[in-house]
Amino acid sequence: MFEAMTMADRMMVLHEGISQQIGVPLDVYNHPNNTFVASFIGSPPMNLVEAKVSENTLFLNYERAIRFSNSSLLLPKQVIVGVRPEHIHLVPSQDEYFIATVANVEVLGAETLVTF
Repeated sequence: MFEAMTMADRMMVLHEGISQQIGVPLDVYNHPNNTFVASFIGSPPMNLVEAKVSENTLFLNYERAIRFSNSSLLLPKQVIVGVRPEHIHLVPSQDEYFIATVANVEVLGAETLVTF
């Protein structure tokens, strides 16, 4: 997949013979049309977590509340939040954070893959 994304001007993601998304590779990566595309494009794949929405607050795993500033968004009561691994950073405990239990740590040379 990486080779196709670096070589192509446009790409199509198929699932069971049905086109899921067509577009410029970077647009497909940054704005996937559905959860299949989100989890298929990228290595490691995007983390997908179900969440509940109440007004301007996102509730993840029934324990973590994240507030967002744009309260004018009309969101459904339940959503799937997608986060790319490269957008997750370790922060001091006083900053905004998300608690997760580490399930596996895999050292891959210059990178370390942490699964939670």
